[in-house]
Amino acid sequence: MPSADDKRAPACLKGGMSPDPSRLDARRKRLHYRANHRGMRELDMLIGQFADARIAGFSEAEVAEFEQLLEVQEPDLMAWITGTQPVPTAYDTPLFRQMLAMAGKLSAEKL
Repeated sequence: MPSADDKRAPACLKGGMSPDPSRLDARRKRLHYRANHRGMRELDMLIGQFADARIAGFSEAEVAEFEQLLEVQEPDLMAWITGTQPVPTAYDTPLFRQMLAMAGKLSAEKL
């Protein structure tokens, strides 16, 4: 019997099929829009600029990871970015750390 994680995984990750490039591009476009239109202006800038710079090169796994990250509530995400709360292990990934590094550079440029 498949686990709950298997049921949520995209078909291309479960059965070894290669991802459909048009579906992956559509997911990237939706994510790009969501990253730039979250609601909290500061997060729109930080996450949106990260998406602007990186999303076109995201792999299927990175797209899935970024989708999960964008499901996080804004106050939690802002607290993780500013360091006022620890980042949960499930979200403390290389992709999130790259976004943090870019956020740090953007903040330094604005000062």
